[in-house]
Amino acid sequence: EKNNEKNNGKNNGKNNEKKNEKNDKGKTAKSSLKKTAASAPSPPPLTSTATPIPRGCVMKVEERKREQCIDLGPLGTKHVFHLKAKNPKEKNSALELYYQVGPVNNVRLRSLLDLLDQVLNEPCYNTLRTKQQLGYSVHCGTRHTHEVLGFCVCIVSARAKPETLDARVERFLREEAWRVVIGLEEGEGQEEKEGEKEGEK
Repeated sequence: EKNNEKNNGKNNGKNNEKKNEKNDKGKTAKSSLKKTAASAPSPPPLTSTATPIPRGCVMKVEERKREQCIDLGPLGTKHVFHLKAKNPKEKNSALELYYQVGPVNNVRLRSLLDLLDQVLNEPCYNTLRTKQQLGYSVHCGTRHTHEVLGFCVCIVSARAKPETLDARVERFLREEAWRVVIGLEEGEGQEEKEGEKEGEK
């Protein structure tokens, strides 16, 4: 029993020594941080007067960017808008061909437009980007603008003018895209016929 008491006393003494060492290290670290913070340069004093913004940096309300709604007219009307790049050294051309389809709350139109996006996305990129190499950025997709459904084809090109891009996209939609849509309709009709035959059996 005496030996156990001695051993316990030794262990407790060692533990207390370790705790004291940790406390000493913690105190040393805190004091060094305080010295470092005290020796750091103080920030410049805050002044009550602020530098006023020059008048030339504040745009007038009528000069700020606005969204403009334009009446596109009757069905089949075509509008072409030419916009110059803000950077005068810009060498790239860009085209956005946009078709309005109908109101955004029309569930059937929205579903058909999403389907059109899925079936035309790959052919659009493959024809205009891979084969014809018109631009480094080519994509098509749906648009929801001011509660109106739309479909657009966008190209950014360093080698072709917007007029050329427009002609190529129109040709793609008129020829290849049309064949994709017709093939999809024929495939759906064939599946319906096969379903009817299975029902008769």
